[in-house]
Amino acid sequence: MIGHELSGYVASGPDAGKLVVINPYVSCGACRACRRGKPNCCSAISVLGVHRDGGMCARIAVPAENVYPADDLTPQQAAMVEFLAIGAHAVARSCTGRGTSCS
Repeated sequence: MIGHELSGYVASGPDAGKLVVINPYVSCGACRACRRGKPNCCSAISVLGVHRDGGMCARIAVPAENVYPADDLTPQQAAMVEFLAIGAHAVARSCTGRGTSCS
């Protein structure tokens, strides 16, 4: 069950055939953290490629809210979005930019 950095092609529906970025963190939507808009802190979080089938499978089912258009990206670039977003988020929270201060 490896493969949590992944992209894919939509198999059916109006977006069939489109390349998408896949957020591998599947939250429950009902726990306290999810209700407060913090799905990354979900008490029942499930990670594609860790807790359930991931990108090394021929086909997987992914909640629609975990899929984002990849637009002009290649499949390889789309697969890197998740871990690059983590780094970008960390830098944004680091308070190291010119003229910034942490309170």
